[in-house]
Amino acid sequence: MALIRRATYKCYGPGRWILKQGHLSTNMYLIVKGHVVFTEDVQNSVTKLMDNTERCKLKEKHSFGESAVMFNTLRTNSVQSLSAVELNSISKNDFTDIIKDNLQLQWNENAIAIKNSSYFKHLSLMELNKCSTISFIKTFKDHEYVLGKGTGDVDYAYFVLESEISLILHLEIIEEIVKRYRNVRFKMFKLTKTSEKFNKKKYSNVYVNTCTFLPDSCFNIGNKINFMR
Repeated sequence: MALIRRATYKCYGPGRWILKQGHLSTNMYLIVKGHVVFTEDVQNSVTKLMDNTERCKLKEKHSFGESAVMFNTLRTNSVQSLSAVELNSISKNDFTDIIKDNLQLQWNENAIAIKNSSYFKHLSLMELNKCSTISFIKTFKDHEYVLGKGTGDVDYAYFVLESEISLILHLEIIEEIVKRYRNVRFKMFKLTKTSEKFNKKKYSNVYVNTCTFLPDSCFNIGNKINFMR
């Protein structure tokens, strides 16, 4: 309720700059509607010129800008609207009064999980702080889908903290009979609009548990697959 009373509503059209790299941090933002893209100006090691590099995209229910407000640093990225965007803007003072303590507890929990992972033991303190602010811990129930078609945050890599994750491969199989030997064989089926009408009853869906991810493993780095806890 305190945030509702103090937050400021803002609206940006497509292609508008919301934050600029190198500027002072005065507000954090909650995305109510729309999509934004994060970019960073990085010096090219060969040409020595600055290249504008895309870092990530965010949508509704995500926030940004809190890290720079928390640590009182300059913006490390620029943020631009990809569509019409509606935001709730929270000032640095309101952030300190209402959000900071609870957010610090969450970031500390993230930092502990990151330090316990073998993937991030080389991080410096500054890098660890940054990772703890852009990551989040999610808990799933037994047999709940973590990531798949229309499910989960596909733009994130996942690092397993506890329990196990099954990698499930979805196959569409057609059964064929070889007339010469009367043998049954199976082959992969690629469903298209033209083949759907004629092959709807001939192919079957098969789900294969191909492997299990244990704690301190990761997935969704360049793959398009389904995962179940």
